[in-house]
Amino acid sequence: MSLLKNDTELTLAEVSDLLYQLRLPTQLVFTPVNLREEKSRFMESDTYNPQFRYEVVDNNNANILKKLKKVRYVVDVPEEISKFYIKLIHAKSVVNEMMQNVGDNETVSELSAKLYKRPTSVAKKNASMIIRGKVKKYSLIDNTASDLSKGAQAEDLGFEDIKRIFNDLFAYLGLDGWEVSEGLNMEKSMLKVGTKTKKVITHRDIRKSPMDLRKAIVHEVFTHVLRSVNGGLSGYDALSRANLHSYLPVEEGLATYNEERYGVLSFANLKKKAIQLYAVSIGRTMSFRQLFDVLKLVESPTNAFYSTYRVKRGLSDTSKPGIYAKDHVYMTGFWRVRKRLVDDPTLYEKLYAGKIGWKQVKWVDKGWLPMPKYLPPSIREAGALWTRLGI
Repeated sequence: MSLLKNDTELTLAEVSDLLYQLRLPTQLVFTPVNLREEKSRFMESDTYNPQFRYEVVDNNNANILKKLKKVRYVVDVPEEISKFYIKLIHAKSVVNEMMQNVGDNETVSELSAKLYKRPTSVAKKNASMIIRGKVKKYSLIDNTASDLSKGAQAEDLGFEDIKRIFNDLFAYLGLDGWEVSEGLNMEKSMLKVGTKTKKVITHRDIRKSPMDLRKAIVHEVFTHVLRSVNGGLSGYDALSRANLHSYLPVEEGLATYNEERYGVLSFANLKKKAIQLYAVSIGRTMSFRQLFDVLKLVESPTNAFYSTYRVKRGLSDTSKPGIYAKDHVYMTGFWRVRKRLVDDPTLYEKLYAGKIGWKQVKWVDKGWLPMPKYLPPSIREAGALWTRLGI
């Protein structure tokens, strides 16, 4: 309970505690409980549109947000940071509303566009160029190229190998308490990082090539984990996890930038992000089947299904219009990070101060956020690290 009489003014600790209590597992809730069955029905037909069903997890969000929405000022932080938290409360309220209305095509479309905006016509044009293979300005690898290192051509790695590699990696980076654990109900190729639990979660029967594991380390650990850990040390707990929607293009854009920087970005992966942007651009008024028929012209039917699914998840009757607008930020974020770091390379280190957006970079300049304690290795150091890890 607040020590202050006025519940419109809370301390940072009080606001942080309430925000921490919110349960907003959008990715889980937006995964249809009947995805496997609906995929089978869809792929076996030429006309069927998936009819997705969802389950919302139990939560106390309504009561928590009722308290948070009363807050007008965070009393023990600079005014600009107080405004950040007020905006964050509003954003969490929108996410909760969207989650509670999962399956409502119109509401999901409207609220996701409110959170993530929509790609511009210029972004759509640039994405289509990538899809057509016009990628000379990007530093890409070819997964079948002969110039990959000998280690990258070695046999696939299994669970125990990956566990050992991550344990060695965490020791190298000085990250205590992190571990690899076995996940349930996961695809065998999937590897995900839980910054809240300090766990790398993967399937017991996973098989990954050394190059794919490098990419996972660069994307997940060198980017998401390090920004989260530094955010947790910043004094602002919100910066250790997902916060304002404006952080996401920087978060995912930096992850792809790092893939290019460390030499693990493939054309296939870049094209996948471009297709997601293009799908968000054209898919709002299309049915699932109509969008799928367009995308399968530029990728395999299986990949086209998942590309379509990603921008139609959260909807129920996919024969009707609707879009989940989030996925374009992966490509637009990459372009923005790439341009900003060319203009000012000193931004790179500052972006590791936490899970911050562009506006929060000046908090580092003003001394409100400390410079990051944990940074990814240099390109030269990374080369030695891959050798040490055996990948």
